[in-house]
Amino acid sequence: MQAIARVNRVFRDKPAALAVDYIGIAAELKAALSHYSPTDQAETGIDEVEAVAAFLDALDVGRAQIHGFDYPAALHGTPSERLAVLPGAIEHILAKDRDIDTGTKHFHEAAAALIKTYKLASGSRQATEHAEEVAFFAAVRSSLDKLDIGGTRSDGGSDFAIQQLINIFTK
Repeated sequence: MQAIARVNRVFRDKPAALAVDYIGIAAELKAALSHYSPTDQAETGIDEVEAVAAFLDALDVGRAQIHGFDYPAALHGTPSERLAVLPGAIEHILAKDRDIDTGTKHFHEAAAALIKTYKLASGSRQATEHAEEVAFFAAVRSSLDKLDIGGTRSDGGSDFAIQQLINIFTK
């Protein structure tokens, strides 16, 4: 229990902690948690309803950033169709705002918030229903980062984007 708590601490701009891939030890964690006070038990975890609400809000903001661009092929197409949508999405974002730095910054921030809230709500049915759409936003964000358009280079979203792309494109 202490090892997991140390690994999954909230730190700096990290909105919450998330224990991942502790398959098969849920019963042991519950037993360990039973030794803590009711107050401590109540403070563990994150309220799923709040996490889902934050995720759905972030999804709406992300969709607003790419409003007017038709991206269903990125969600339901073949791997090659999904990849073919990315350049158009990048061009759409760049065309939205004459100031490239501002336009890409807004998209970058919206996609980052979407990815963070997805991580928090990913155990819920509502979030998993939108996993492919989150992966699309992560892929567009990652593409902008790689092109270094608008100075949007990030320091951590790439791993998640790559993970999501691998998951989607290997289906």
